[in-house]
Amino acid sequence: MSMSILIASVTLVANICVMAVSPAKMVYPAKGATNVPDGGFTLLLSHSESPVSLAIAGVTAVPTLQEATAPSPLRSDSTSAASKAGYVVPKLQPKTTYQVIVPLPASGCYDPNHPPAPQMTTLGTFTTQ
Repeated sequence: MSMSILIASVTLVANICVMAVSPAKMVYPAKGATNVPDGGFTLLLSHSESPVSLAIAGVTAVPTLQEATAPSPLRSDSTSAASKAGYVVPKLQPKTTYQVIVPLPASGCYDPNHPPAPQMTTLGTFTTQ
């Protein structure tokens, strides 16, 4: 007589709950700054975000900026004494206002198998020289 044993595998996954973290703040250029160089500088944020991109007043975004080491010491026109994250800014159009765009941190509870779609927010703007 032969016997078969069937073992069912059940995985129970609880919802993940996370608290909202404040988005980064612009350190350089300052929010609303004018006469910013038209590229070739390091965008500085108070803490790391991913991805970071630039957009011209809602037009298609410049591709995601690459992370870079924040310079030390910081520029004298930075808005903070410390920066945790830098991003390489490519050549930009002169006399143009750019928006700095990052994803909003996830918050609330969700099924880890179906996380919410990321929502984007504008940290601020700056205008090139």
